Amino acid sequence: MNDYKEALGLMQYRTMRYKIAVIGVGVVGKLHLDVIKELANAEAIAVVDVREDEGKATASKYGLKWYSDYMEMIENEKPDMVSVCLPHFLHSKVVCDAARAGVNVLVEKPMAISIKESDRMISMAKRSGIKLGVVFQNRERAIAKRLRKIVADGTLGDLMRALLEFNTFRSQAYYSSAGWRGRWQTEGGGVLINQGIHHLDLFQWVIGKKPRRLCAFTNTMAHDIEVEDLATSIIEFEECTQAAIQMSTID
Repeated sequence: MNDYKEALGLMQYRTMRYKIAVIGVGVVGKLHLDVIKELANAEAIAVVDVREDEGKATASKYGLKWYSDYMEMIENEKPDMVSVCLPHFLHSKVVCDAARAGVNVLVEKPMAISIKESDRMISMAKRSGIKLGVVFQNRERAIAKRLRKIVADGTLGDLMRALLEFNTFRSQAYYSSAGWRGRWQTEGGGVLINQGIHHLDLFQWVIGKKPRRLCAFTNTMAHDIEVEDLATSIIEFEECTQAAIQMSTID
């Protein structure tokens, strides 16, 4: 939970209290609400969810207002920031709408389901003059920062090769439990964009170099889904650093 405090990007030395609304109150949305409760300079003011039962129950639990329409909430409550904790395919529109309304945004990973959508979100944030953050909280872990510094400083010499293996089993029931999972148009990808994205983010962040060449293979091996549940990649970064990545939700 401490990592989520950092991900919220709230400066603890500021005396003002930030008003935050959470859009989407699934498991992760509730985690955001729990973190906001612990922040001295922030307060949750509302939740948004199209599921009336879930939205009202969550609002009642945390003593907040519930809305089914996020733009109505923004107009009425005028939050300083919204946390967007929705299925992937909804991120881009909600973020752009909030930015256009002048509201700062923290969006859960993955940022969007395509580079085009991500670029649109960044462009809208810049034009609107708001802050846009993506939840990659593991960058705030002390060990991750230390490792990145060791690599950047060359403390152990030049980085010549790097390996990343990430395996986390997901059952067919997991994918079937939500209609948007496992589909290109709604999830945007499989193990690479969802389950393994934090590890992939840390991997490239610690290496600290731009990739020059990449060869990758993805397959759907053990689930009735459209997206990949097994992926392997070979990457050459700047200065000839080589890397190998394998990710899976089949074991």
